[in-house]
Amino acid sequence: MDRLMLRPRLVGGAVTLGLVLAAAGGVAGIATSSAGTVKPRQIAARRTTREAAFTLLDGRQTSLGAFADRPLMVWFVANGCASCAVSIPTVARHLSAFRAAGVHVLVLGIYGEFGRGKGADTQLAQFGSSTAGRSFHSLVWTWGVASARLTTMFDPGGIPDQYFLRDRAGLTLYRGIAPVSTIHALLSHLKEIS
Repeated sequence: MDRLMLRPRLVGGAVTLGLVLAAAGGVAGIATSSAGTVKPRQIAARRTTREAAFTLLDGRQTSLGAFADRPLMVWFVANGCASCAVSIPTVARHLSAFRAAGVHVLVLGIYGEFGRGKGADTQLAQFGSSTAGRSFHSLVWTWGVASARLTTMFDPGGIPDQYFLRDRAGLTLYRGIAPVSTIHALLSHLKEIS
């Protein structure tokens, strides 16, 4: 079966995290209640290496190390992901809260979801600009295409619209999915990591 067909999609304006986790076979390190909400807890960070690289929209290679010593939201998106398409403008409307908390948003295309090689960054830029509008050019977020290694480190199931809030030390303090559905929890956790 095509991997894209297994991907959870936003239906009726909400994604139930429990269903997403069940479809993906679960994601290690996330505690969920019976209602499918994330129970925040500190999750041990994996060491990020040069292999945890991504390609910026201008074609330059960088890694998470470039964002060391600053709070960061690492957010994975995919081309054709309906949930991502509605989550991006939701986050865009709240970029001032991220700025105030000192949290940078790193929006990463899941490896292979925007094509491979040259052109993947162009597809991601088109997706981002069409969904974020004028906010796409905000300095509060950075857009790039994740390497296979970086995607595997954070999102081994390739679940789109999943995000990770990391503190200055690189520890993942909170995981969530579909900011369109979890924006209030996400904004409250910004205060904890800034």
